[in-house]
Amino acid sequence: MRGSDACSGDDAVGASAARADAAIRLTYANFPPAATFPCVQMEHWAKEVEKRTGGKVKVQTFPGGTLLAAKNILDGVISGLATSVTSP
Repeated sequence: MRGSDACSGDDAVGASAARADAAIRLTYANFPPAATFPCVQMEHWAKEVEKRTGGKVKVQTFPGGTLLAAKNILDGVISGLATSVTSP
């Protein structure tokens, strides 16, 4: 390997450690209104995930169709827009 193309062992270890320390981010789309039971439970679940993983997994919630309408839930997961959903 040439000098400019090579990555020193320390650089590789540092990059791996940075990735390991980075939080996993999930997006959870739900279509019912925020005050309804499914969305209240979604919020509770998101907080529990963060607590039980020591903050290594962060969940951003989108109640009330704010990210995806009910008819777009499946397409949103397929496209990667949402990682978690409640389906109709």
